[in-house]
Amino acid sequence: MSTATIDDKGKEQHVFDRAHWQDRLDVLRSRYHVPGAALAVLVDGEIHELVSGVLHRGAGDRGLVPAAHPIGLQLSRNARPRSG
Repeated sequence: MSTATIDDKGKEQHVFDRAHWQDRLDVLRSRYHVPGAALAVLVDGEIHELVSGVLHRGAGDRGLVPAAHPIGLQLSRNARPRSG
């Protein structure tokens, strides 16, 4: 989720709801029994990185995922969903 505001120059600015997306990542990771996940989101030129879970379940590593290949998503007023 993001919310949009208009700045003093009349340009639309999006605000990234980090808590919402962190909760969503945690819920989905747990629901599908994924040991660790990372998500990077680009909003108006700013990258927001989120991690959830463990690096290696079998090794007993309880640290957050320190390195992963993030999935990118750009939220902008010009973004259009791809069809097909």
